[in-house]
Amino acid sequence: IKTLLSNDMGVAFYVTIEGLHFFHSGDLNWWRWPQESKEWNDGMEKIYKEEMKRLKDLPLDFAFIPADPRLGDNYLLSVRYFIDKIRPDECLIFPMHFGDDWKVFDSLKNDGYLDDEIVIPITHRGQKFEVYK
Repeated sequence: IKTLLSNDMGVAFYVTIEGLHFFHSGDLNWWRWPQESKEWNDGMEKIYKEEMKRLKDLPLDFAFIPADPRLGDNYLLSVRYFIDKIRPDECLIFPMHFGDDWKVFDSLKNDGYLDDEIVIPITHRGQKFEVYK
């Protein structure tokens, strides 16, 4: 288990179990709140990107990345950045922190990420997944 700095509460985790590599972002997110100052938002972005760079050369099979609709139009910044800049080809992404606001998956489908099986769609609470590597 390795930890990464969070720019909110707690830490983020990089875990290897039986040869599988997991990243759980926790509250490490590209927080960009419309009501916050540019300086504050830029600081959150900087911390997020610096911590994500620590994952760049690590093997990753599964990543759990925040997609928080409370951020308004900015709610997919973390997911999109992770996919475009960090994600190894074989890594599957599970968005999290969206509550029951399933629009996350509509936007990701429009981006083409669901078609490429990059992002695993979640359709309901308690959903179970079986993934074979």
